[in-house]
Amino acid sequence: MFRKFRRNEEKTMPIRNLFPDHKDEGEVIATWGGAKLVKHWDGKLELKGGSKEDWAEAREWLSLFWHEAVVREI
Repeated sequence: MFRKFRRNEEKTMPIRNLFPDHKDEGEVIATWGGAKLVKHWDGKLELKGGSKEDWAEAREWLSLFWHEAVVREI
């Protein structure tokens, strides 16, 4: 009935198991023209849509104000 956990074994249930039908579409953090910076539950960031100029503006803003962010471009 009870399980012993090893030291490195996770003891908590991941949040994705609490709401299996819910899709993580992310939260829009900022926009530049048509480009959107989206943050997901797992902490990952994505830069979606927009033109090359919008992406350049987003990269410039991120380098000035959120320089530790690592952003995936989609």
